[in-house]
Amino acid sequence: MKRYFYYLVFVHMLVNGIGHTPRQLIENRFHGSVLAIFIAPFIGLFFMYIFSKALSKFPKAGLPEILHQSLPRWLASILLIHFSIAWLFAALDRLVSFSFIIKRFVNPDMPIIVIQIGIIFVVGMGALLKTEKILYLLEMLLVINVLFIIFIFFKAYTNPLLSWKDIMAAGTFIKEPPNLISLSAATYIFSGYINMVVFNRVCHNVLTWKKNLFLGILGFVNLCTILFIPIGYHGIDVVDDFTYPWVSTADALRMEFGFIERAVFLYIFIYISISIGSVIVLWHTISELLKGLFKISKKKPNIQKKLSVVFICLFGILTIVSGQMVDEIFLYKTSTYWYNIRMISEYLLVFLVYILARRKKA
Repeated sequence: MKRYFYYLVFVHMLVNGIGHTPRQLIENRFHGSVLAIFIAPFIGLFFMYIFSKALSKFPKAGLPEILHQSLPRWLASILLIHFSIAWLFAALDRLVSFSFIIKRFVNPDMPIIVIQIGIIFVVGMGALLKTEKILYLLEMLLVINVLFIIFIFFKAYTNPLLSWKDIMAAGTFIKEPPNLISLSAATYIFSGYINMVVFNRVCHNVLTWKKNLFLGILGFVNLCTILFIPIGYHGIDVVDDFTYPWVSTADALRMEFGFIERAVFLYIFIYISISIGSVIVLWHTISELLKGLFKISKKKPNIQKKLSVVFICLFGILTIVSGQMVDEIFLYKTSTYWYNIRMISEYLLVFLVYILARRKKA
């Protein structure tokens, strides 16, 4: 089961190739994003290693079990609610953003609420699966989609329309120190490991320096791709005019002899499937954290299942309401604050689990 740790990290890396992460980096291209993508792998891998090492002291235990056995129940409950809200916003951001993308680029005539209900139904059914089966689902999604993603990236890098002069011009801003938002957006690429707060119950993996190096290189290449390729296609001055820079970039790619001429349709459908898998992981993680607020015996699986259904339904309702109340601009501005809060909360969680692991060892 060790390989499933990497699936959680890979899916999170890939899903950030679309949505608000590229736009945050591109918008701050003159204010530290270039240096941030060089610093982010070291920061992300450091916390990833510390977290995996700390979780090894709690085999087959999730965050609710770890907190309840180490902290007062009231404090553990507050922390579980806090981290659940943080994950819930990440899920809301992805689902609502993808419903906007589908409406704009795939089917403009379909009402947004119909799109959201369809996605929510699929995600909800997936999130109710057992933890092990969700990992199997991620494996299938990666096997199906990774080769297509590599192909699209290859087409992007080898297209004669790609302006390396604009990319090199962006690289000259490497001396600019990163601001908080560019650093938090860049490090978010590596945050897939944090889902181990639940998936540690069924799989575990302690990183070695070789595995760390592999994940670092993969994350760095991904960061370079999502930042520099849109700049190379649209120009360093106007690239931030696009709401979804990578969707517009994929629309510039053509497959002359392919079964689909415009790569944007292939790109969107690939990332829809990966995003659905990612949100399934998030919803499952949130529901498991919230279930940790209640004293439910493992000998009563029916009660646990019913509670999961209640939480998933609430997530779905909240997503639909949010999708009707917000627009793309508001969602993007909100994500700016969330990226910063996410980074601080995530690293505090890592240090908390590390301290609890040290206390247990002592």
